[in-house]
Amino acid sequence: MKRIAWIVLGLLAQMTTAQAASNVDSFSPTDIGRRFEHLSVHPNGKELIFVEYTGGKEADDYRADIFEYNIDTKKYRKLVLPEGYLYSSPSFSPKGNFILLTRIPQFQNYDEKKKEYPIIEQQKSYSQAQILMLDANGMNLRILPIPLGRMFAPIMSPDEDKILYTVFISPPREGHATDWSKSEFVEFDLKTSANTLFAGPFGFGSPQAIQYINEDKILISSFGFWDVDIFKYHEKYNDSRIMELARNSKERPSPEFIDVTNGVHDASIDKNNNYYLLGSQYTKTGNNIFKISPDGEKTPYPIPPSLLKNQLHSVSVTRDGKKIFFLYHADGTAIGDWKTAIGQFDIESSQWSTVAIPNMESSTPLVVNK
Repeated sequence: MKRIAWIVLGLLAQMTTAQAASNVDSFSPTDIGRRFEHLSVHPNGKELIFVEYTGGKEADDYRADIFEYNIDTKKYRKLVLPEGYLYSSPSFSPKGNFILLTRIPQFQNYDEKKKEYPIIEQQKSYSQAQILMLDANGMNLRILPIPLGRMFAPIMSPDEDKILYTVFISPPREGHATDWSKSEFVEFDLKTSANTLFAGPFGFGSPQAIQYINEDKILISSFGFWDVDIFKYHEKYNDSRIMELARNSKERPSPEFIDVTNGVHDASIDKNNNYYLLGSQYTKTGNNIFKISPDGEKTPYPIPPSLLKNQLHSVSVTRDGKKIFFLYHADGTAIGDWKTAIGQFDIESSQWSTVAIPNMESSTPLVVNK
């Protein structure tokens, strides 16, 4: 029966693909040449927050600045934060009351002869990461009382009283600024200041917390675990990186959605508990973003051919489930040096389009105050 059900769903997918065919070829990639990362969507579905990187780690003007952009009003603001740091991984809280972000000290002692920052200086900066929190209006900036460490990608619980983040356990490998091969998820309680493992320890490989499913379960992405044969592991789970992790669990989670498409690496959930999944775009089924309803109904949204070569990532659905925002990057650019742009998919009209972010010079400064 299950096989028959999947065949029927496959036929429905073909019908949906045909219905949307008139809309998928109108996308025109643009703005590639800048580098945007860490995209987060406000619960109102209209405001985006992200990092724009300028310069490079091999340049003495390397910067990471945080911007907000309103899709409707076109209001574009730069968060003016204390100098001397590189800021990253901003995210809106589930109710839209707060913004979370991380920062590390700016790299030091630029080597003019080698045209790079020494690895030891980069390692030192990453080991002194902090998590910050501010009100959505840019006021009340505070540094959370969490010990300095190699921390990344904070997100907030649905009731906005806990913050979950990734901690890198493995020491940096020789010649590398950091090492993500063994990591854990830690939760900070804003009411009690308790700082505890969410579950495990498990030793996740290159993990990232995506969002809370509810107060006691989170959606995460991970390449696996530090002590597994990664090739056999990926073969077993169809390259899926998406997992669900329950609070205080002592059993390692397994990848989900392995039957949806090959290599599921991005996931997002709307308020009705529909999942939106993106897999490897080098496979036939990877030409879609898939919506999976709570009852298992599978709806594919075909990715325009003109966009496929620009590799989507960082897929994020609006809370109302009406739009999907994403990043896409230039085909063939090196990992870690992607030139990226922001795009959106309007689910109701089946229209794909770019989000034309103005030049940073035209942004309005939002001075963040304590």
